[in-house]
Amino acid sequence: LTTRNLFTMFFTLLSLLSLAQCTVIESRFASPLADQYLITSLPGQPSDAPPFAQYAGQLVVNATAGRSLFFYYAEASSVDPATAPLQVWQTGGPGCSSLLGAFEEMGPWRPVSNSALAHNPTSWNTIANGLYIESPAGVGFSYSNTSSDYIDVNDTRTADDLVVFLRTFVHDIFPGLAKSPIVLTAESYGGHYNPNLAVAILESNKQNAASPLNLAAVLTGNAWTDSAFDNAGAMDTIWQRVLAPRSLVEPVFAACNLTDVGPLVRAAISSDACNDAITAAQSVFDDIDIYDIYTDLCKRTPAGAQFARFLAKAGSPAHRVLLGASKDLPFEPCISNYLTAYLNDPAVQAAMHVGPHAARTWSSCSSTVQYSTYDVLHTSTIGAHQKIWAAGIPDLVYSGDVDAIVPTMGSLYWIDSLNLTIAEPWRAWHHADEYGEQTGGFVQSYKEGLTFATVRNAGHEVPMYQSSRSLAMFASFI
Repeated sequence: LTTRNLFTMFFTLLSLLSLAQCTVIESRFASPLADQYLITSLPGQPSDAPPFAQYAGQLVVNATAGRSLFFYYAEASSVDPATAPLQVWQTGGPGCSSLLGAFEEMGPWRPVSNSALAHNPTSWNTIANGLYIESPAGVGFSYSNTSSDYIDVNDTRTADDLVVFLRTFVHDIFPGLAKSPIVLTAESYGGHYNPNLAVAILESNKQNAASPLNLAAVLTGNAWTDSAFDNAGAMDTIWQRVLAPRSLVEPVFAACNLTDVGPLVRAAISSDACNDAITAAQSVFDDIDIYDIYTDLCKRTPAGAQFARFLAKAGSPAHRVLLGASKDLPFEPCISNYLTAYLNDPAVQAAMHVGPHAARTWSSCSSTVQYSTYDVLHTSTIGAHQKIWAAGIPDLVYSGDVDAIVPTMGSLYWIDSLNLTIAEPWRAWHHADEYGEQTGGFVQSYKEGLTFATVRNAGHEVPMYQSSRSLAMFASFI
């Protein structure tokens, strides 16, 4: 071999290696319309992660108003995407970004710095095609060209826009998914989003019998469902978990109408006595993260990287997003700082096809969207669950058992109030970890169609804290 031949072989090998590392995975279920959304690679994406197709961008849900919802889609990595369900995720708020789910909870990636990602080995996209939608318009990179769309936002329009989104997504963009089972998943104010979306899909299917959305299951975590029950559960949990004495909790019950206040949120329409009681109770544990009471807070909040806490509007049951990371990966209480910096990187926004009309500064929860119709926030969604059961759709309400904002007790209170018929009595469910088989939580099912499960030692965002347990729960239910 000559020196020239050796150099030729060397550079040919380098080119082949480069091509191998840059191989773009495309979905075999996509139409040509999906090409504009294809992610070739995310900046900081680890090269040793399993290959799977990724797409992102804006999808128009109302052309007249110019409303577009941003999405991130990750196909199943460990099973055949053709047989995997389509898992649709909504983060709560109201008004918080579903990219929190994709990058901090059950999604395939976790930021480990402002510019680098780690693969999440217990991502739900190991067994499902994951679709994360920033909703409603005004959240994250979703937007509207009609400014009034950000005012008096309500659950009905939010659900209706998502039905339009899903129909376009599975029939036009990814027609190979048209018959895939759809599993709706959400948390927190997702206790409104999720059951209302399920009911909207059922109603839409009646009008579109020839092309129904294949709704297969509904899973909602630490769900804000009924303000009276959820608030009572929060206050009881505060003293049961020894965050505040009963002497500070009992005045809240005495002074407040618990149907009118959000959890530990000073409500403008409440009496001064109620607001004073809430403030007094909260003041003794205001340095504890009530979204997981056993997890440390992130105290690093430099300008430009501070986690964008969602500030509650008067009377809003707003739930700021938990600061922490799954215990299945190295614990990082400042993960949200990393995510905010990462998603505000122009290279990341370009890779994810963030459109020119979207907000250039991404924040975890929107200060633009005004969920200001007070009655909407406090409307019980128990009736929506009952419609889901009547349609024969499996319905799982799950709860991280160390959340103190929409805690397990609140969910149990509203479930117990219905006097449902027990199909399978309360029992432990198990999950094997490195130390052997452990109790993952507890579960009870009802003949009407509801299943309730707890996830042990998990906070408000269950997959963030107990990633492998949450995957085991998800897999067993779907």
